[in-house]
Amino acid sequence: MFGRGDRRYPIPKTLEKLKEINRQVSSDLGVELDDILHVYIDYDLSNQDPEFAYNGHPLDVIPFALTAIGGEHFGFLTDFGSIDDLEDAPIVFVQALPFEEYHVTLLANNIIDFLGLFLSYRDLTSLFFLDDEPDIDDNTDPSEDPHLLYVKEKLIEGLGISAKDPQKYRKDMLEKRSKEVALQTINGIGIKRISSEELGPVYSIDLDVDYRELINEVQRYFREASVENKLACIVDLQETGVMTNRTEELNEYIIKELSILGFHYESKMLELTTKNYE
Repeated sequence: MFGRGDRRYPIPKTLEKLKEINRQVSSDLGVELDDILHVYIDYDLSNQDPEFAYNGHPLDVIPFALTAIGGEHFGFLTDFGSIDDLEDAPIVFVQALPFEEYHVTLLANNIIDFLGLFLSYRDLTSLFFLDDEPDIDDNTDPSEDPHLLYVKEKLIEGLGISAKDPQKYRKDMLEKRSKEVALQTINGIGIKRISSEELGPVYSIDLDVDYRELINEVQRYFREASVENKLACIVDLQETGVMTNRTEELNEYIIKELSILGFHYESKMLELTTKNYE
């Protein structure tokens, strides 16, 4: 089981069904589902496994698939454990390497929608470019690729997914998300309401500030900040590349604060990514 916040999540049923579909694809076509989707689905690992523990990995994301490029992976956004079921968790794409290009992008409202978007593209890696119009010439005609047609039919039959217009879907998804969050973050994903504490201004990160002063500023901010404000601050520190395995004192402070707030899984992940991963 996976964990975030004070919750432990079982493997979502959709991922279990994908495992069964993969067995059918392998038996009938002699290829793996991953070869068609162009991503490596790996959800048997605990998300504490160092394979996913890239420096800057978002603390409330449970990864379930990787691309062929180091540091790129897809994950369930748990909103710091506020999601009840991973079937309902938003899907994000994480670009973790190199750390100066680190970014987290919201892709879909849930795993079923995520797979439904695949029906509009040749492979899942195309979803990285949802801001752009699909390139018709670059999308394989299913009649010319029986493997792709077979897999899409299996996904529709086994999961009940349906094709979506990518641009309209993304516009609607971002509008929906903006109404759900209490605070905005630099990556555009935001922080949902977790407590009843009064919200304050978000922490403004000065990339030119002296490291010692940065630590002092963060500590002063945390003394008065709500839970949501603290989490938004942590997300922004990661997104801007300020918090790395070189900012040891800042990391230690944030790790301790997360533990105090009850975010034990997130605290463990931050410790893992900033101390143990090379």
